[in-house]
Amino acid sequence: MKTDEVSLAYRAAEMYYVNEMNQEQIASELGISRSKVSRLLTSARKLGMVKIELVEPDSFDLSALEEELCRKFSIREAHIVASVEGTEKEIKQRIALSFQNNILKIIEGKKSVGLGWGTTVYEAVMSLPNKLGQLPDMKIIPLLGGLGQSEKTYQINNIVEKMANSLGATSVFLSAPAIVNNAEQLNMMKQVGSVQNVVNEWAHLEAVIFGLGAPAGMSAVLDSNLPGEIILELVRKHAVGDIVSRFLNKDGEIICRKIEDVLLGIPFYELLKVPERICLSGGEQKAEGIRAALSRGYITTLFTDIRTAQRLVA
Repeated sequence: MKTDEVSLAYRAAEMYYVNEMNQEQIASELGISRSKVSRLLTSARKLGMVKIELVEPDSFDLSALEEELCRKFSIREAHIVASVEGTEKEIKQRIALSFQNNILKIIEGKKSVGLGWGTTVYEAVMSLPNKLGQLPDMKIIPLLGGLGQSEKTYQINNIVEKMANSLGATSVFLSAPAIVNNAEQLNMMKQVGSVQNVVNEWAHLEAVIFGLGAPAGMSAVLDSNLPGEIILELVRKHAVGDIVSRFLNKDGEIICRKIEDVLLGIPFYELLKVPERICLSGGEQKAEGIRAALSRGYITTLFTDIRTAQRLVA
């Protein structure tokens, strides 16, 4: 390759890789054909002028983005994961791995940890290794009853048991549904000794772990036996997500208080008293709900994905 061709290849590579010009722009700038530009770029790579390095997503340094997220919403910690495909399944898997790598540090010294349900929480907890820790003085407590008969991601006692076994902690079970028929049935259920025991534990929680659900129309909770008038109100008021089945609008306000008459779950004001509130939620369809929760201070530690985080700080 002639000397002037080498220089031209270098100039073309610099314009393409450094100045981010496209091949048509380079051709116009250098007064050559587009096919010539393509050949020059190939030559530049063969001569070693260009070195391309691929970095695994797990190796990305996302600390600057995490710090920006913490600063913008005044939260204690953000754990952001990178995904290649950006699919819902992949995002949940990567959040699960990050949760596994950080959970012991976050709950260190805690004696009472509350646990919610949902697809991301389920993925994260079920992915925990069998002997991650040995914390016999810690109790894992359900934040609400179970949902549905067959959907495993909402069977709270199974999730509680798995997390307790992984951490060497003690399980506390709530053998009752999250959604009941009416206020009278709810009050009767709260009189049952085993249920009352869990209700009493809610006042002493030191950390809680929960997901943040999808907007109305996509939420699995709305497919449960919630009364029709409640579902209609949530859709009409444009619920953008939920935390332990308390639905938020885009401003983070709790909407549809009627759900308290049929929901067996930690009161929301009790949840907000817990000093460490850990949310696991990702996917761009969740961004508006996460933003609403962050803006109201409902979350102190967030596990999410890079695309969602970028939307949150934009």
